[in-house]
Amino acid sequence: MKIYVKGQTHEFQLYRGTVQSVSASSLTLKELDGTTVSIPVDAQTKVRNMGKKASLSDIHSGEIAFALRPVNAAARQVRAFQPPPGLAH
Repeated sequence: MKIYVKGQTHEFQLYRGTVQSVSASSLTLKELDGTTVSIPVDAQTKVRNMGKKASLSDIHSGEIAFALRPVNAAARQVRAFQPPPGLAH
């Protein structure tokens, strides 16, 4: 996706899926189409879990997550939450 800010174009990628694994340098998601993607993260990545400020270590396998990252850079934001009971993921 492209975002325009003050006349400059910024390209971002948006990922969403079920968390497979988390480390200090990456978040691995299984996307809705079944593909697995590893998203780079760093100390600047802002993390929220269940709507609250969190760290990467607060994210666990099986949670649903969204990650937004500039093309060719680490994720700027990761948001994760527990899927509602009964939701197949």
